[in-house]
Amino acid sequence: MSPAWLTAAVALATAFVTLAVWAGRVTWHLVTRAMRFLDDWAGEPARPGVPARPGVMESIADLRAQVAEIKAETRPNGGSSLRDVVHQIREDVCDVKTDQTAMRERIELFEAKREERDR
Repeated sequence: MSPAWLTAAVALATAFVTLAVWAGRVTWHLVTRAMRFLDDWAGEPARPGVPARPGVMESIADLRAQVAEIKAETRPNGGSSLRDVVHQIREDVCDVKTDQTAMRERIELFEAKREERDR
C-alpha cells in the first residue's frame, strides 16, 4: 500500500462520512419539520401541565361556528340581533335630534320674545 493510495482512501472516506453526516442532518431537519407540521395539523391532547392544542380541522370548525354567530348578529331577527339594536339606536338618535331641533327653535323664539319685551 502506497502512501498516496492511503491518503486518497482517507480523503475519500472523510468525504463519504462528511456527506453522510450532512445528509443525515438534512434528513433529520426535514423529518423534524414534517413531524411538527403533522402535530400542528392533527392537534395534541392535553398532558400534565400542558393544555390541549386543537388541530386544523377542529380550528376550522370553531371558526365556522364563530362566523355563523357573527352572521346571525348582523341579520335582523325582530329585535335581539346587533343589527336590530343599531337600527333602534339610529331611530332614537334621530328622535333626539328632532326633539333638539324643536327645543332650539323654541328657545330661539323665547329669546326673541324676551328681547322684544326688554326693548
